[in-house]
Amino acid sequence: MHILLPSLIAVFDLAIPGALLICLWKSGAGSRVYLISLAAAVALYLVAVTFSVLGFWHAIGVFWPFVYLCTFVIVIAARYRRGLPAQWFPERWTKEFFLAGCNCLYALVWALLIARVVQAHRIHEEALQLSAPLHQGSFLVISGGANMSVNLHTRAVRYALDITQLNSFGLRAPSAVPFPRDVAKYTIYGADVIAPCAGEIIGVESHAPNQSPLHPNSTGFGNYVALYCQGHTVRLLHLRPSSVRVVVGDMVKTRQLLGSVGNSGNSVEPHLHIDAVAGRRIVDARDDGGIQSVPIRIDGRFLIKGDRFTN
Repeated sequence: MHILLPSLIAVFDLAIPGALLICLWKSGAGSRVYLISLAAAVALYLVAVTFSVLGFWHAIGVFWPFVYLCTFVIVIAARYRRGLPAQWFPERWTKEFFLAGCNCLYALVWALLIARVVQAHRIHEEALQLSAPLHQGSFLVISGGANMSVNLHTRAVRYALDITQLNSFGLRAPSAVPFPRDVAKYTIYGADVIAPCAGEIIGVESHAPNQSPLHPNSTGFGNYVALYCQGHTVRLLHLRPSSVRVVVGDMVKTRQLLGSVGNSGNSVEPHLHIDAVAGRRIVDARDDGGIQSVPIRIDGRFLIKGDRFTN
């Protein structure tokens, strides 16, 4: 999965949107129903890829959905100026008849995914109230929410958040390469990680090495801090080697410095992973079975993929 990410980005975020828009532009539609079905299929795909886990905009530029939206509007306006087909329905059993049906099925698939994205905002359990775990910057959630349409984490940590930071160009690294090998090139690398709540430090690790982006050779959490507060264990993972500033047994206050963002453990790129589990838990990557993941609110907001916060 990690190694395939560049290919998935090239296909879902660049090739398919481009091909669909070109198809809409060049389509010699003989009926209005066929043209409408094609436009709906293109529009629903663009919405689905914009908001779901298929959109890796932090890697290639958060401006791409806006580019696609503008292009779609231009194509639709141009098609309208060229004139709509006089015939409403395609003739039965013709190529256009079957293509219209395929377009409708294609649109339905993406409409169902969009419905799941909408549902990802809803939680039915009481959420743990936390403050922002990162300091001095504007941050983007790249994975998070109540279901897998926006959150790639397993059911054991279904409410976990992965957070990155963008630069002024809407990228999380100042490079034309989507995944630079140097971890220091990522904007979030070295960002201060602060306590999201007051409590007791019950677990730390600070000596795991950074991993190479896209090629993690570890299945563990890497460097982390586990904080027991409000009856829950809050885990902050993938920290920078030797950056942890607390030890087990410390009592910390909200916003106290804990460490800094790195790329240790099972991490594709520098980012902060934060989750909360019920009770006082010893942090062990081999013991994730049976834990109860708890929804978290950051400064009162239940964040999902694509949401931003500033602290």
